[in-house]
Amino acid sequence: MIAVSDFSHLYSGLTYPPAFGEPESVSRLLSARLIFRGIFVAFALAIGALALLVGIASGRNATAILYGILCLFFVGYTCYPVLQTLFSGFYPFYAVENLSFCAMLATVMLLQKKMFGRKERLSDLFIGFGGFMILFSAILPFALPSGSLFIMGAYSFAVMAYEWITATYLTVTATRAIMRERVHSKTLVGGILIFDAALIMDRLLPYHEPVVTGWFPELASFALVLCIGIAVAKEVAAKYKDSAVLTERMNSMERLAEMQRASYDLLRERALETRTAQHDLRHHFVMIEGFLQDRKYDKLEAYVREYQGSIRHIQPAGYSENPVVDVLAQHYALLAEKDGISLTMKLEIGKEVGARDADLCAVLSNLLENGLEACTRQDSGARYIDLSIGQKPSMLSIIMENSTDGKVAERGGVFLSSKAEGRKGYGLDSIRSIAGRYGGDTEFLYDKDREVFISTVLLTFE
Repeated sequence: MIAVSDFSHLYSGLTYPPAFGEPESVSRLLSARLIFRGIFVAFALAIGALALLVGIASGRNATAILYGILCLFFVGYTCYPVLQTLFSGFYPFYAVENLSFCAMLATVMLLQKKMFGRKERLSDLFIGFGGFMILFSAILPFALPSGSLFIMGAYSFAVMAYEWITATYLTVTATRAIMRERVHSKTLVGGILIFDAALIMDRLLPYHEPVVTGWFPELASFALVLCIGIAVAKEVAAKYKDSAVLTERMNSMERLAEMQRASYDLLRERALETRTAQHDLRHHFVMIEGFLQDRKYDKLEAYVREYQGSIRHIQPAGYSENPVVDVLAQHYALLAEKDGISLTMKLEIGKEVGARDADLCAVLSNLLENGLEACTRQDSGARYIDLSIGQKPSMLSIIMENSTDGKVAERGGVFLSSKAEGRKGYGLDSIRSIAGRYGGDTEFLYDKDREVFISTVLLTFE
């Protein structure tokens, strides 16, 4: 029997059993422990640094930054075997380990509260208890030299209670989030249940002394950090997508405003031409009357035809009764004509629509811009866009077909943008988001045989 006492710090006796064996076997065992724990630490450091960079780069995203801090606390909690191997006699690190563990649990509670949007006072109470444990862990190394067994016993009991209270709080809140169908709640529950199981195993096997892998809570904490990382990554991606969709909507509104300004200028120009035509009308009547009196019907017919051609462009074509759709139709008709693209529109839509003007503008402008862009990339073949809109009292259907150059990139059922290689286009995401808000649906198909892209958007109204 070997009895060892250590009066220098928190641990009073033998923490790890001595390893008896040949030097090569002992060295191999220590190397395996170092490699295993080094992978833990390196991975956590890498994803933590990445989360911090993403959080700062994306406009100080608090969730990503908190997750990066969580990874750093996990590193502080689990990296003591690496430091003990590299720096012999680095025993004060045990204080940093306990402090990091308490801070890690408090950060998990903060993250869960932020992701689930909970504003209950009870959650603030649990997080406040976590803050107290962090403070207790920070003060304890300075209080120990007094030799108070009471402080050591109280701290040991407090840490154990903190573990179980935190696990209970996380489990209950995550389960309630699942019942309320909160986003990412199932992913978090998976990590929390692993952490709960580790605490139970730690109590069932109190004499378990890990040699290579680490204690049960350490392994479970790694699984918990991974699960939280998956949930945070999904949330950051969703926020980025929502931000991109919102930006797309703002761009659509700016385009609509520009089109309306252009339409106003065009109307002013047409009004001036109309006044000029009215002023010249009596001269035309004199010419027509002269041809009739002289019975020069051939010249009369040619003159009328010429006059009709000169006034045909004065009034802009009316495509529908809806002012927003009409402005968009006129704008894109001019662009299509300029690029030699055949644009056919059948717009059976009234003045009043159940959708907001901003949403209708975003859907149509994204569809028509994508169609024009696809047609301009064509080097051969007929370049065309066919757009039809049908309206019923509780539904609006939009169907558009446009020709392509046959180079349509798709990955995992998602069409990629032609503007940035390998990146999906957020215009289609914007359309899907708008259709979803109206309880509608979208479908985007590429017909390889005909080399045409077909877009279908359905908006429903109560």
